[in-house]
Amino acid sequence: MTKTELDLLKRASAILASLIAEPTANPPRWRCPVQKFAETYLQRESGSDLSSAELWSLYSEIVATGELEGVSKAEFCRRLTGAMEAVFGVRKAHNLSRERGRVRGFRGVGYRPDDRPITAQELEPPIEPEIDLPEPDLDPKPPSDPMPMTFVRTSAPRI
Repeated sequence: MTKTELDLLKRASAILASLIAEPTANPPRWRCPVQKFAETYLQRESGSDLSSAELWSLYSEIVATGELEGVSKAEFCRRLTGAMEAVFGVRKAHNLSRERGRVRGFRGVGYRPDDRPITAQELEPPIEPEIDLPEPDLDPKPPSDPMPMTFVRTSAPRI
């Protein structure tokens, strides 16, 4: 092997070793503060809706207490749509009714009471069956007039 090939193999093995290495004791903080806000302070609640302005108001109050890292209002609004879809599977609605007219926000999400723990069922959207299947007949009866089976050749035989 040439020196270049040996260097390439050493580099590849170093990269592989770093990929399978044990995680460090203090992993980097990568989680978005807006997603953490949604997971911690909101819950799935049918029949409820929250406007983006109401969510910003709650977020800014929580940031003021020092519980979450702060981002600007513009950054919060940009990240909020993705965070709500990732956490609750809901999309932004553009027609929530409020006293002053229609506003943007999210349906099916409400405030979480302070004393209730988060459950996995709240974070994951419920799985609904796509189609209704008929109940299986547990005592099938043979048909009274069975249909005779006929076979039709659709191609010529191979030689």
